[in-house]
Amino acid sequence: MPPVFNNIYQFERDLGAGGFGTVFLAHEKVSHRRVAIKQLNNKDATRQKAIVHEMQMVSQFNHPNIVTYHHHFSENGLLFLVMEYCSGGSVRDAITRQCIGPAEVLIWIQTLAETLDFVHDKKIIHHDIKPDNILITEAGTLKISDFGIANTGAGTRSYMSPEALAWNGNSVFDGRVDVYALGVTLMELLTGKNPFLYKSPDEIQAMHDNGDFPIKSLPGWQQEIILKAINKVPELRFQTMGDFAAAIRSKHVPLLLDKDAILAGQAAERSLSTKKWARAGSLLEFAAGRYPNNVNVLRALGRFHLMQQKIDRAKGAYETAIQLNPRMDVQKDLG
Repeated sequence: MPPVFNNIYQFERDLGAGGFGTVFLAHEKVSHRRVAIKQLNNKDATRQKAIVHEMQMVSQFNHPNIVTYHHHFSENGLLFLVMEYCSGGSVRDAITRQCIGPAEVLIWIQTLAETLDFVHDKKIIHHDIKPDNILITEAGTLKISDFGIANTGAGTRSYMSPEALAWNGNSVFDGRVDVYALGVTLMELLTGKNPFLYKSPDEIQAMHDNGDFPIKSLPGWQQEIILKAINKVPELRFQTMGDFAAAIRSKHVPLLLDKDAILAGQAAERSLSTKKWARAGSLLEFAAGRYPNNVNVLRALGRFHLMQQKIDRAKGAYETAIQLNPRMDVQKDLG
């Protein structure tokens, strides 16, 4: 007799396994609804609680391209997550079967970018975007899975950005790590290869330094999108998933530099040379509101607040700037 879990779910067959645990197919004894149940190996109660919390948050979105989370239960200290069953397998399976063409790939990636743009707006980063975590329903709809499990901050090396591989703490809160991972996924879907597979972090960094990627046979605009998405410098990637999706729609990568934003940064720096502090403060606050992700503006605003001895405000501006550019050196400003 097949085992029954939580007195509700009748086991049918295994679906897969990994470092996180196992996944199996089951059906509810009364309704016969089929579900996928993920059994996690980690028995840490704090980690389990965090995973459940994020799964519950994501489930409230009720998004058509996110796997539906039904509920969870525990047995013998193990956490079981009950989720929507996607009978079409994963994008990894599609790559193995070589059953998708470039046009469909681009539609898929655009859909995923738009979905992740929505999720990022809710302040949630996935951290482990890869073909294995993108599922396909019987109707052919893509569904992103493993929210909560992935968002413990870890990831899969061959899809991790250089700053994530370096265990930069700020990358945990930076959606551009997902941009990078989706870019690698796009490259793999179009070429059939992930060049970072089985490579060490140093080897991955060297590949970026040398521009050694198997994309030369692709149309120029597709190469440009991939290279921008997987740029080793976060500030030179697509800054949002919305930008990524727009580039695919238009088959065009916009210029890296925003002239207005550059001018705003320059004006912010110049405003600090004036002795009219009220005017300088107004200009800087306006610029920060207009360009909230402009590191130069934020840095100038931080310096202004330091001059005015408004330490908390200065700290806030600097912290935001450092999140956007973890390599920014603020020691000169702080003295």
